[in-house]
Amino acid sequence: MELASSSPGLDFEPPPMIHELVARDVPAPEYVDALQRYARLSRAARHPLLEVVAGGAFASRRAAMRTFFREYYHYSRRFTRFLASVMAALEEPEHRAALVPNSAEEAGRLDEHHMIELLAAGLDPADVAAPHPQLFRRFLIAIGLAPEELYGATPHVATAAWIRSFESLCRTDEATAVGALGIATEGIVRDMYQQILAGIRRAWPELSGRDRAFFELHALVDDDHAETLRSIAIALAAGPAGRHGLAVGVLGALDARASFYDQMQLFLLSMDRPGEELS
Repeated sequence: MELASSSPGLDFEPPPMIHELVARDVPAPEYVDALQRYARLSRAARHPLLEVVAGGAFASRRAAMRTFFREYYHYSRRFTRFLASVMAALEEPEHRAALVPNSAEEAGRLDEHHMIELLAAGLDPADVAAPHPQLFRRFLIAIGLAPEELYGATPHVATAAWIRSFESLCRTDEATAVGALGIATEGIVRDMYQQILAGIRRAWPELSGRDRAFFELHALVDDDHAETLRSIAIALAAGPAGRHGLAVGVLGALDARASFYDQMQLFLLSMDRPGEELS
């Protein structure tokens, strides 16, 4: 968020311009870490809408947040498709193989390592042992959305534009795809979801951990995906073409997410009325 952020662990020094990062002659790990810092300090990762959600600053808080989450679900339920596209774009078999556990976890399959992580974070593995879209739907139903509002619904035009832009990035060259899904998505999701989770707890304090499982998983644990994609990004950053592609993916994904947040904030505020449910 261009405003001061409530996300823990973020400093507020403005990041360099992305063209300056691309021009630097630094080792590949340092280059990828610089792109990651750029992403974490971007408008997309620190958007004012996230602060509004975290603080519940709507006249009709639950109604506005239901609408936000209903739109976000359209993107989230397609995440396994995005991941599959990135895996298909990768040229090296070992890179594709490295993402297989990520794909398995998205489908709800947990190994012993993940179960230990979950327990250490205070999460019950049984609560997250389901495909992630199913976890999200469980949350949506718990906050009062009817199943018929989820299936076959037409997304808001801003949501559809975000999905289309992001899907296109994931289907291009391997470096662009990894920059988009890895650095600019998995690399920032924990900070964003911590704010979203704070808003959920404020708006629906009665929800169980099972109902919040999708967001608690991503806010409290789920760093393995980012680390695996970081390792692949470092390998791709060995040459100028890969570095350029990573930066293109990062910038494209961040801009697409920020545009969604911009439009969604305007939409929610325009429809926000005390005591009124949003359609």
